Amino acid sequence: MITGAAGFVGSHLTERCLRLGWQVRAVDAFTDYYDRSLKQRNVEGLVDHPRCTMIERTPGWAAR
Repeated sequence: MITGAAGFVGSHLTERCLRLGWQVRAVDAFTDYYDRSLKQRNVEGLVDHPRCTMIERTPGWAAR
């Protein structure tokens, strides 16, 4: 499981893990702290990858 997977570091880590043959659950909140379109570009090649499950979740502390 990789949290922050749509960010710069998280997306690169996710790509690397997939290249190593790992099964990945990639989680990101897509908060408005960064432009959503930038994060969507970071995960373009990940969302359709057969070994990657992309999960959009808001952390519990942010939902309050």
